[in-house]
Amino acid sequence: MAGALVLVGGEAGIGKTRLLDEFGARADQARVVRGGCVEGVAYAPWTDALWWLLGAADPIPLEALPEVVRGQLARLLPQLGPQAPSDEAEEAGQHLLFEAVVELLRYVATRTKLVLLIDDVHWIDPASRELLRYVAANLRRAPALLVVAYRPEDSASERALLAQLGRLGRHRITLQPLPGDAAEEMAALLLGEDARPADIQRIAQDADGNPLYVEELVAALDEERVPETVRDLMLVRFDSLDAGARHLVRTAALIGPRASRGWLAGATGLDSDQAQIAARAATDIGVLLVDVDIDGYAFRHALLRQAVLDDIVPDERVALHRSIAQSLTDHPERAMSIDYIGELARHWDASADAGPALRWLVAAAQQAEERYAFDAASDAYERALFWWDAVATPAEFVDVDHVDVLLAAGEAAGTAGLVERAADLGRAALEEACASDDPKRGVDVAGRVFPLMWTADRATELFDFAALHLVPSLDQVDPHARAQFLVSNVEHLIGRESLPETRAAADRMIAAVAEIDDPALESRAHMVEARYHEVVGEYALADTAYLEAAEIARRGGAHSALALALYNRAAFNQSIPNLHATLTILDEVDELVETYGLKRYAVPARCVRALATCQTGGLEEAARVVTLLDGLPAEGYEAWFRAVVRALLERARGGYDKTITALDAESVGNPEPTDFEVAIQLAALRADAYAWKGDINAARSAADMGSATVARYTETYAHSWLALAATRIEADAAAVAQSTRQLDALELAQARAEATVAVWHQAVAQELVPHPMVLAYTRGIEGELARLKNENAVETARAAAEAFNAISMPYEETYFRWREAQAALDADDVGAGTALLKQARARARQFGFAGLESAIATLARTHQLRLGTERTTVDGDEPLSLRELEVLRLMVDGKSNPDIAEILSVSRHTARSHVSNILRKLDASSRAEAVSTAHRRGVV
Repeated sequence: MAGALVLVGGEAGIGKTRLLDEFGARADQARVVRGGCVEGVAYAPWTDALWWLLGAADPIPLEALPEVVRGQLARLLPQLGPQAPSDEAEEAGQHLLFEAVVELLRYVATRTKLVLLIDDVHWIDPASRELLRYVAANLRRAPALLVVAYRPEDSASERALLAQLGRLGRHRITLQPLPGDAAEEMAALLLGEDARPADIQRIAQDADGNPLYVEELVAALDEERVPETVRDLMLVRFDSLDAGARHLVRTAALIGPRASRGWLAGATGLDSDQAQIAARAATDIGVLLVDVDIDGYAFRHALLRQAVLDDIVPDERVALHRSIAQSLTDHPERAMSIDYIGELARHWDASADAGPALRWLVAAAQQAEERYAFDAASDAYERALFWWDAVATPAEFVDVDHVDVLLAAGEAAGTAGLVERAADLGRAALEEACASDDPKRGVDVAGRVFPLMWTADRATELFDFAALHLVPSLDQVDPHARAQFLVSNVEHLIGRESLPETRAAADRMIAAVAEIDDPALESRAHMVEARYHEVVGEYALADTAYLEAAEIARRGGAHSALALALYNRAAFNQSIPNLHATLTILDEVDELVETYGLKRYAVPARCVRALATCQTGGLEEAARVVTLLDGLPAEGYEAWFRAVVRALLERARGGYDKTITALDAESVGNPEPTDFEVAIQLAALRADAYAWKGDINAARSAADMGSATVARYTETYAHSWLALAATRIEADAAAVAQSTRQLDALELAQARAEATVAVWHQAVAQELVPHPMVLAYTRGIEGELARLKNENAVETARAAAEAFNAISMPYEETYFRWREAQAALDADDVGAGTALLKQARARARQFGFAGLESAIATLARTHQLRLGTERTTVDGDEPLSLRELEVLRLMVDGKSNPDIAEILSVSRHTARSHVSNILRKLDASSRAEAVSTAHRRGVV
C-alpha cells in the first residue's frame, strides 16, 4: 500500500492550522506527528517531527532500526546517540540521510497509521525543501499520509516545489474566504445571543471572509479601539498584558512558533514564580497556547507572532536574542526537538556578540555541509566572515583561520550555485594566503580556488596573479599542493598556448599526480588530459581519458568529481557529436545533482542537454529544458552558456530578432566572457542572426569579434560555428554585389571569405585525426565558398548536406539542401531544384525550422514553383506530421519507446509524446491497434 500526499493552501488566517489540528485530533487510531518550518533553520520541520517519533513520549524502539539508519538520523537529532562517521557521510552523501528518514517513516507506517503534517512550507529552508521532495517522491515505500500546508501569497519562492508536490499529490485543498453570510453567522455565534446586528455586519465586512479576522475582531470588540490593520488587530490582546507577560511573549516570538518551557523561562530571566505568572496571563488571554508535545507554548496564530516580532525595537531585539542564546548555551538539555547548533548560531548572530556568533556560525556552516545543505552553509559562512574582524582573537573561538573560512565560504557558495560570490571569496582567500610567508599555502589555495574562478569565467584573472606570486614557489611546496596547482595550470593552458608547450605541461602534471593519493585530483587530471586529446583531435583517447576520470572518482567516492567527469564527457560527446550518448550520460549527472545537492552542475548539465536536443532537431524538448533553466541562478560562464543555448534554439526556430535579444539579455550587468569557446559561439550566433536579417555590416562586425578570439586560441569546435557563419555572410554579400554589379564589394567579400577559410584550414591541420563533425563543417564552409564563387555550387552544397545528415544535425543539413536547390535553379535545372526544395521543406516542417521553411517558400515563389502539400491525413482526420510518420514506421518495425528515442536521438519523454499523438490521431487504444489501422488505411 502506498502513502498519499495532500496539499493544503490558503491565506494567513484562513484556517489551515485549525484544519490540521482538527484532522489530527480526529484521525482514528493514527499516530500524528507535526513539524513547522522556521525561517533560516536547516531541517527545522524534520527535527521537530522526527523528535516525536524517536525522542518524545511513547517513542518507537531505536534498536528496531538498522544501525546505519540510527547513525544518519542522529545528524538531525544528536540526542539519539553517535552520528554516522563523517568519512562515511562523505561517501554516502545526502542520499543516506534522506533514505534514513524514509526508512523511519516506512517502519512506523507499516505498523500503525501515520500522519505527518508539515506546516508553514512558505518558510521552508533549502535543506528541508530537498528532504520534503525526497519523502514525497518515495511515499510508495512509506505508506504514510503526508499533509503539507502553505500560504500561496508567501510562496512565490517555492513555486517550483509546490508544483512538483502538486504532481505527486493525490489531493489539493485550497481554503477559500468565507462568504458574507457565513462570516456573519460565525461572528454571531462568537458574540452570543445578545450580539447587535450592527456589530455582526461590521465584523463580517471588516474580516473580508477571513475566519481569523472574524475571531480577532470579535475578541477585540470590547477593547477601547478597533484595530485598523492586521498588525494592530493582532497586538490588541498582547498590549493588554503586563510588562512581564509581554517580555515572555516577545522572547517566545524570537525563539520561534513554539518554545519549550525550560528554554523560554530561562531566556526571560524571570524567576520561577514570575515566569509562571507571565505564562498564565499569556495563555489565559489567548496569545499563547499550551503545547503539551514540547512541554511548552505555541503561538495561537502565526500572524500574531509576526505582529509581536514587528513590535520589538532593535535594541530590545538584540538583548532578547542574547538572553535566548545564553540560556541555551548554559543549558543544552533545553534543546529538545530543535537544532541546537543552528539555533545557537541564529541567536548569537542576532545578539551582535561577535565571539560566540563566530563560533556557532562556523559550527552551523560545517554541520550544514555535513548535511549537504549548501545554501545554509553559505549563509552561515557569510555571517561568520561578517563578525571575524570584530573579534580580537578569533583563535579563542574557532580552530580555523580567515583563509580557511574564506575558502570554505567560497566552496559552499559555488556548490549552492552562487558562482560570482564563490569566485570573489576564492580570490580574497588567495590574496591573503599569498601575503603570508608560507609559499605552500598560496599554491595550495590556488589549486582549490581554480574551479571557483573557472566557473565564474575568471580563470585568466587567477593565472595572471599566479604568474607573479606562485609559480616561482612551486619547487618549495609539498607534492600534493604542486600537483593541484599543475592540474589547474594545464587546464588553463589548453587552447591558449602552443600544443608543444601544453603537452610538456601536461606530462609534468601527470607525473606530479602520480606521486600523491587523491582520487578527486587524479580524476580531474585525467579530465584535463582528455581535454588536451580533444583539442588535438585524438577523440578515442579523449573518450578513454574521460571514462578513466569517472571511474577513478567513482571508486574513490568523490561524488563532485564524478559529476564533473561525467558532465565533461557528455559535453565532449555533444561536440563530436554523439548525441544519444550525451543524453544518457547527463541522466547520471542529474541523478548525482539531485542525490548529493551538487547544484553547481545543474545549469551546465541542462545547457548541454538543451544544446544536444536542439542540434538533433528536438526543438520541443530543447525548449522544455531551456524553460527549466529559467528557475536556476546562473552567473559568469554559466550565464553565457545559457545565452548560447537560448540563442541557438531561437535561431533554429527562425526567431532571429529573439536570437539577438537572447544574447543581449546576458550582456546587462555581465562582463564579457573570457571562456574562448563561449565567446566564439556568441559571436557566431550573433553574426548568423544578422546575416539572416540581411544586415551584412552588423554580421561582419560580430564575425570579426569572433575572429579576434579565434586568433588567440587553438580549437575547432566553436571555431567551426564561426567559420561557417563568416563564410556564409560573405557569400550573401557577394550575391548582393553581383546583383548590383558592385565589383569592389564582390572583391571584398571574396577576400574576407578566403581569409576565413585559410584560418579554418590552418586550425584543422593541427588535429591529428579530424572528426566527422569537423569534416562536416569543412564541407559546409566549402559549400558557402563555392556559392560565393559560383563554382560547383550544387555538388559542394550536396556534399555538405550529406555530411551533416551523417552526423544527425538536421538544421545544417536542411540549410544546405536549400542551398543545393538554389544552385540547381540558378543553373536552370528546374526539376532537380523543385525536388530538392520539396525535400528541404519536408525536413524544415518535420523539425519546426520555421526560418528555413520561410526561406524555402521565398525561393519557390521567386522561381514560381508550386511545392504542393507535404502532410499525410488519416481519412480526412487530423494529419500526421512527418516526424510522427517516422515514429509510426518504427512502431511498425516493433520498436519500443526507448528504441525510438535512441534511433531518433530524442528523449524518451519526446518519443512517448509522439506515440501518444499517433494513438490519438488514429483513434487507437494500443500500439498494435495503431499499427493495424495504419496498414489498413495505407498510411505506411
